[in-house]
Amino acid sequence: MPDSFPNFKRFVDNLLQLCHSHNITTFRLHFGRDDLSPYKFGRCKQGCLPQLNPMHLNTWMCFPLTRGVKELDIRACVREPGKLPSALFGCPTLEVLKINVNLHLEVPLSFCLPNLKEFNLTLPVIPDGDFATRLVSSCPSLEHFTLNGYWNPLNPIMISSPSLRRLSVITRTFGSSYLRTEVVLDVTNVEYLMYDDVSASHYCIGDLNALVEAEINQTVPEDTLNLLWRLSNVRRLFLMESCVVALHLCESEQLKLPVFRNLNHLKLGCSAFISWYTLLMELLNCAPFLETLSLPKWFNISNYRINVDAHLGVNAMAAVGVVARDHEGQLIFTATRRVPLSSPECIEAQAVRFALMLAKRFGYRKIWVESDAQDVINTILYSNSGRLPIFSVYRDITIFRASFDLCVFSYAKRVCNNVAHLVAREEVGSELEIIRFAPFSQSIVSLATMDLSS
Repeated sequence: MPDSFPNFKRFVDNLLQLCHSHNITTFRLHFGRDDLSPYKFGRCKQGCLPQLNPMHLNTWMCFPLTRGVKELDIRACVREPGKLPSALFGCPTLEVLKINVNLHLEVPLSFCLPNLKEFNLTLPVIPDGDFATRLVSSCPSLEHFTLNGYWNPLNPIMISSPSLRRLSVITRTFGSSYLRTEVVLDVTNVEYLMYDDVSASHYCIGDLNALVEAEINQTVPEDTLNLLWRLSNVRRLFLMESCVVALHLCESEQLKLPVFRNLNHLKLGCSAFISWYTLLMELLNCAPFLETLSLPKWFNISNYRINVDAHLGVNAMAAVGVVARDHEGQLIFTATRRVPLSSPECIEAQAVRFALMLAKRFGYRKIWVESDAQDVINTILYSNSGRLPIFSVYRDITIFRASFDLCVFSYAKRVCNNVAHLVAREEVGSELEIIRFAPFSQSIVSLATMDLSS
């Protein structure tokens, strides 16, 4: 793309210069990569994005705004991002606005989009504050709204609109953040809800009696259950992979699902390394009028289950152990690493961090990490924050977690974590760490069988 971009730039400049029409109905401008992840941009080579002066790009984007444009569709990723022009949020003729850019957005003082019916906004970083609240409330005709990007909100997220029919919220937090906030949705007429978010600590959702279809992705079991209770009237429900895993991790006494009396179509994102059929039976019992059940292909050799444990040693040293299995439960490797002696929680957290380091080193994309240190798992799941040295370990875990397609954490009872318990006590001699592959000792194989059957 960068090699041919000068020709593309000349083409656009000439086209706009020759355009004398004062009535442009639709304007589309697409160039650059279609991937706005800040992590991936950080690894992008210098020449992988086109070079374009910010003022030049703004001229392109603002060209149709004074020509009665009704549909504006911009997808632009540049090497040196400038600011998104605020004029885009003050065009009264717009009915459809689609923005997918890697530009910075400074929240305008005011919005003027009285006729806007569809708004798709994808940014690398979504502004904090009341941006979403003001934006939606300034669009009295808005029916379709999509918000996609990295977001670390300090204030409650509030989206209120009686006109909305379709709402999609797809947000991620930055790897070093532990911030979680309240999410307030007052969208009584929404018929379709797509919600993929990890920043919520509490939901306040009004009546969703008009809701027909919902797609949900959550990673914290309690949050997932709370959200599902607000969706009990839905007819079509898709629980994505992380959501299924989160529900699977609920203790049986906590897994209290609502009755979905209107549900006729259920789709589950399934992982090869969980007993998803147990959850399936619970869901089927709560959906008496279900007509269609969809289970996407779940067999995937790239799914890995990793158990960890820590050992408080002597002579100011401790050790952590890691055990990795494939989707069939077969051992792949074990690893032991020496670490400085500190608090038990800190060493257990370092065991989790070591597991993520190894998973990333071996190129794994989907992993499930189990530890018998419940306080460590709770801290990871609920994103607790603090200033103690241990939270630098948790911060590393969060950063590593963001690099996987799927990374789930859960608590394992001690009787299900025997191999990792033994591996953490293995000798490493003068080495910092040792990684072992097959063939494994008989004691390791026997304990691995016990773990799976417990």
